[in-house]
Amino acid sequence: DGAQPLDQLESLLVELLTELACGHLRTANQQIAAGRPMPTETLFRAMDLLDKALNIEHLHYRRLTPQRWRLMLSIFLHAEHQGVANAKIDAKLRQAGEPDSIQGLFFRALIICVCDPHHKLPSEIAAWHRWTTPHTGLLELSLLPQGSYAVPVDISGAMTPLASARTARPGTHTRYLAADAFVQRLQEDEEAPASLRQALTDLIKGRRKSEQRQTERQARNHPYRLIYGLRNIHKRLEELTLGDEPQTSELRAVACRQVNQSRFGAAFQLQGPLTLPLSVGEPLLAEAAGAADDAAPVGFAARIRRVFSGEQQQIEIGVEKIQGRLIPVTIVGATAEKTRGDTQALIQHDADTGRYTLLASRSIYRKGDTVAAE
Repeated sequence: DGAQPLDQLESLLVELLTELACGHLRTANQQIAAGRPMPTETLFRAMDLLDKALNIEHLHYRRLTPQRWRLMLSIFLHAEHQGVANAKIDAKLRQAGEPDSIQGLFFRALIICVCDPHHKLPSEIAAWHRWTTPHTGLLELSLLPQGSYAVPVDISGAMTPLASARTARPGTHTRYLAADAFVQRLQEDEEAPASLRQALTDLIKGRRKSEQRQTERQARNHPYRLIYGLRNIHKRLEELTLGDEPQTSELRAVACRQVNQSRFGAAFQLQGPLTLPLSVGEPLLAEAAGAADDAAPVGFAARIRRVFSGEQQQIEIGVEKIQGRLIPVTIVGATAEKTRGDTQALIQHDADTGRYTLLASRSIYRKGDTVAAE
């Protein structure tokens, strides 16, 4: 579940899959130019290869490549125009458990893209992928919005799926993904990923709001250092409690640059590869760099809410500030014996609500257990 950028081998694999897909499309174009009927299987293979490349990138938080999405969109629209988008492909020509039509491949990719995979763990995206595969038949693309869960889709290729789902307006380049039956099955199926249902619900609710952000972002360009991992955060908070200077800390921090901030969050850019991969939902400390030696540390605690990876292993993260105080604690008692020395934890105290939340290793959370901390 760590957000590691694509390594050299994975990048090469994505390039090969894309080039193979383009090879099938060149074959299709030659057949069209010669006036010969084009086999549906040729388009299906191209779509399947592009979908595989897209899925690899989703699992590494890679930004959606506009060219790849436009190719997938063009294949689907051409197949739909020819009346073969929903034509069943022989099982011998596709992998077991994969969609059996061009439409199925396209709808699965579309659903994952509009649900913003950069906010979720790779394991969650893989679960979306598995569950959506046999349920793409519950989705439909229409000229006019139908039902409560109608998601706008830009068919011109000018907008990404997520951008069109959030901001597209009625027009000649807008179609609508009718997802009511799909969402109903999500609600009825006990094995369906709850995060997918929540993502679709949040998307629809967000469209009904005039302003989707709580507060405006303000551009920034300031060096920071990120301290990541429970043990490191615990140690740094203890150092701050004791009044240690930032320069005396022996903790390994990741250099980064703050690119924007708002009242409740911020965004940072950093350069990989990272020794410890970043994960959505995990806490971190952000400290401003370059302060005077006698100045008090400036920064805040936050949780990672969004991750992007780009070229040359560049990473951009969006964080949500942790409200209230963050207190270093140590797990004690019977639970501490089970953790094999991993006893560092944090308590978040929200002064507005009076609520205390324990942030600790997942291994200590066992049903029915009571955890003691000092």
